[in-house]
Amino acid sequence: MDYKMKVDHAGQRKKTRGMKMIDAAAKRSASRWASLTVKRIKRGLSGEYLKTRSGKLKRVVGMRIESTGKVQKITLGTNVGATKDDVVYARIHEEGGWIFPKTKRALTIPLPGIKGRVSDFGTFGKGGNLFVIKSKRHGLGVIAMKTASGKRWRPLFVLRTSVKMPARHWFSRPIAEQHPLLKMMMSEDYLYAEAMAMAERSANKKADAAAEAQKAAYMGGE
Repeated sequence: MDYKMKVDHAGQRKKTRGMKMIDAAAKRSASRWASLTVKRIKRGLSGEYLKTRSGKLKRVVGMRIESTGKVQKITLGTNVGATKDDVVYARIHEEGGWIFPKTKRALTIPLPGIKGRVSDFGTFGKGGNLFVIKSKRHGLGVIAMKTASGKRWRPLFVLRTSVKMPARHWFSRPIAEQHPLLKMMMSEDYLYAEAMAMAERSANKKADAAAEAQKAAYMGGE
């Protein structure tokens, strides 16, 4: 007399494989969130929070993911990605503040539509095409350029002894906006589902590789 029972534990084995992938799933989720957030920051630099003239600030925003045991450290910034360049004006555009000239007597503030430096437009003095128009309304004055005919002139830059920059929060606002997504992507349920999916893909890949190896062995034996 006996009693036989068949127990299928494939589901438990599948769950066990998934649990082993939790750390990898956490790293993958952290990296994915960081990548999405960098894209969101760069989108904000296209005019939503700040319109960059040269595009340099947008180019240097990057990310770094560091895994220490079961901790994922996410770093976002202007000097952490593949393009390392700590843009000096990044912080003042974020927090706001006063700007003063360091070596010159005045700051040169480009008027709307003007791009580049003063030296890009010409030279001062005898034979030059640049000159300064004194103006009480515009602080120290305005740098202007003579036209080709010499009969007309075009204003280029306003001279200032200081400029107050408004806080744009181009960096902190997108991160705050993305923070709920980070909480969701690092939650237990999300990581478990991600780990199970990764385990399933890994198992399928191994099965496909084994099938290919078996096929190659069979073909080689003919």
